[in-house]
Amino acid sequence: MKANNKFFMRSDNAQVGIGTLIIFIAMVLVAAVAAAVLIQTSGVLQQKAQQTGKESTKEVSSNVAIDTIEGWRGGTQASESAHDVFSTELYRLDIRASLKVGSEPVDMNQAVITISDGTTTNDLRYVEGELITAKAYTGATANGTNTTSTAVTGKVNTTYRLLVTGISPTSALNKIKKVFPDVNADAQFALNTTAGSAADPFLWDKPDDGGSVIAIAAAIFDPISYAEATATNAGGAINVSSYLVRGDIFYVIEEIRDEDKSFTKSNPVMNKGDLVKLTILAAPSDVVGSSSLQAASSTEDAQYLRNDPLIGEADLTITPRSTISINIVPEGGANTQVDFVAPSSFGVKANVGL
Repeated sequence: MKANNKFFMRSDNAQVGIGTLIIFIAMVLVAAVAAAVLIQTSGVLQQKAQQTGKESTKEVSSNVAIDTIEGWRGGTQASESAHDVFSTELYRLDIRASLKVGSEPVDMNQAVITISDGTTTNDLRYVEGELITAKAYTGATANGTNTTSTAVTGKVNTTYRLLVTGISPTSALNKIKKVFPDVNADAQFALNTTAGSAADPFLWDKPDDGGSVIAIAAAIFDPISYAEATATNAGGAINVSSYLVRGDIFYVIEEIRDEDKSFTKSNPVMNKGDLVKLTILAAPSDVVGSSSLQAASSTEDAQYLRNDPLIGEADLTITPRSTISINIVPEGGANTQVDFVAPSSFGVKANVGL
């Protein structure tokens, strides 16, 4: 009887297929992870590129254009028929400014103006105030000495001051606190009803009478005009709602054209079509004579005779042929730099084109 032989075939193909499948799955996973990383990275780079592009566009396009600059001199208005006697230097600059084509809105709250005469450089911040002129009563000689209204002899000194007022003492202080959050009234703050007399009617830029004096109660300069002769006790409540701020620290703005009515002194944001006037003081700053409110005598510099200096005026010297540099630095965007040389003669008028 013949035996029945059976043959068995051995094959490893299945094992090779499983290995290939494992390698394929691993490659898919690696590719998926790499793709996720690339997608995430490209997204982050795209966001940064867009942000950089926007900032770069704003940096280039957010510019303040200086249209005109006009200087003003102090003078004594002696009579309608006689020529005024003007100071030999400029006490104030009016800068008419707008935005350049394509510019983003510019918040002037954050704009710093740097002005230099080659010797003195002032960095100015915006304060919600106004320019005042012709507020100093003068005596018969019209030498700028501060007197009461009863001593007026028909001559009113043309002075330039930056006045910050409020409907209450708190609101007046808050306007200054926008620039100096730590502003502090003198610990011995008090007023006197006599013009030119006071007991520490100052505001300091730091607490506890520290730092520098940045403002003085307006009443002490002229209690008749400012109607602020109420004395305050040392350490008591400050009942003052008008301050004269330093011209070497602050500048003010006046709206000239604002079609959409969006520009206000409390929200000075310039946008397309706006035209404003920036006012910078350039009057002397040194304390003259024996009192901080006393004008110069005839034996001192003639430039002081038409002004009643207060503590902290700008101390810029702008005389004929002076070289002046002005730089407007917005919060974001390109600076606006202008340099000019004053005319060789200021003529016979109070205003001078620069």
